[in-house]
Order: sequence, then C-alpha cells, then structure tokens
Amino acid sequence: DLWKPNKLKEQINFMKEHNCALSFSQYEEIDSEGNKLNILIKTPKYKISYHDYLVTTPIGCLTAMYDTEKLGKIYLPLLRNREDTALWLKILKKGIYAYPIQKNLAYYRIHSNSITSNKLKLFKYQWDLYFNIEKLGYIKSIFYIFSITIVKILKLKEKRIDA
Repeated sequence: DLWKPNKLKEQINFMKEHNCALSFSQYEEIDSEGNKLNILIKTPKYKISYHDYLVTTPIGCLTAMYDTEKLGKIYLPLLRNREDTALWLKILKKGIYAYPIQKNLAYYRIHSNSITSNKLKLFKYQWDLYFNIEKLGYIKSIFYIFSITIVKILKLKEKRIDA
C-alpha cells in the first residue's frame, strides 16, 4: 500500500478544519506490481456513524487517521482478521463520527491471496466480528452482512475510473 506524498498534510489540515477525531479518504486499487487497476474506492458524501459503518464498512484502513488528543490511544483489538474494522467500530460506538475526505490520497495493493480477495473468508470473518465481537445477535448480524453485500454489489458499477 502507498500513500500519496501529500496525504498526511492534507488529512491533518482536513481534520483541523472540520474539528473531527476520525477521518478517511478515497483510494485507488493497484496490482501486486504497482500497476493502476483504474478502480477508485470513493468515500460517502456524509459523515459515518456506528450504524452507517455496520451497513457499509467504507473506511479503508490505509487512509484512516484518528486524533489521539481527542480520543486517547486506541489499539487494534487482538483478532485474527478484521481488526481494523473492529477498531473503527470501537471508536464509532463512542458516538464519534468518521469524516470522509472526497479525495484520493492512497493506493491499495490487491494481492490474489489476500483476505479481501477471498469473499467467502471475508464473509466468515465479518460474521465473527458482528456476531461474536459486537454481540449484534443473529438477525442483526445477518441484516448487516446482507446490507454490506448489497452496497458492495451496487458500488461495483461506479468504481471504474475512465482510463
């Protein structure tokens, strides 16, 4: 994964300007060799609450930043997978909103053997997070995972960047 050279400066300025404790940006996907795949993962146009995140999971870990002066130090939970998602949920559960930056500030490297490339494993880990860690119960866990699936399918049509 790669940050664009101006990422930190732009994100810190954005967070100061919006007085927010958690922010994230858009990012572009690249292959394992660093070649652009012409796929931009856009951010929503609204700030994200705990509930919003359960439905859409829009925060790309490589783009996220939180303010330790506002939130204190918060560490990744000790999970085998989805620890970044668990961290954002932990922060958002406190009533904090995640503010989206409508700009591409990073490149996310896609590997053929990664968790995110194996949708069945990803589903299992997401279920474990929602059902066992977040304690959402059976019905809510199914609802949120179904919602994420629908959102991701709908977004597939709008991710491509014109080459």
